Amino acid sequence: MMLLYSLLTGMLISALALIAIPFFRLRIAYYFLALVMSLIATSLYQWSSPPAAALKFWLDYGQQHAKLMEKISDLGGMDGIIARIKKKLKVNPNDVAGWIILGKIYFSQRDFNNAATAFEKAYFLQPDNPDVIDYRKKLSAIHLQKAL
Repeated sequence: MMLLYSLLTGMLISALALIAIPFFRLRIAYYFLALVMSLIATSLYQWSSPPAAALKFWLDYGQQHAKLMEKISDLGGMDGIIARIKKKLKVNPNDVAGWIILGKIYFSQRDFNNAATAFEKAYFLQPDNPDVIDYRKKLSAIHLQKAL
């Protein structure tokens, strides 16, 4: 990979030199400066992040996102997921995790009234839960902002 970038840099320097020769009487210092700057830029790029790792991360994240979207679709979309969670909460209304998940889904859909209801039920069951406290603060800030 480094060889490829070195070749590309050399090609760039050559192209700039060929363009500039008819207009200026170039000195060796110009070529030396262009070569040093290109080497520094190439070195910094190589040092900062390996492109192969970044590409692999991007592809892996994209695949995970596609799989998640497929699972959501299989469950009937967000409405299907909400219906399933509500069904489970009817069977076990003391499930704090269920209320938190339901509240987070409503919050992500900007349905703040239903999110507040879900987090209030979770708060009643477990008032010291950090997720519940955090989202109640967020909902309070949204409510206050709407009031102004």
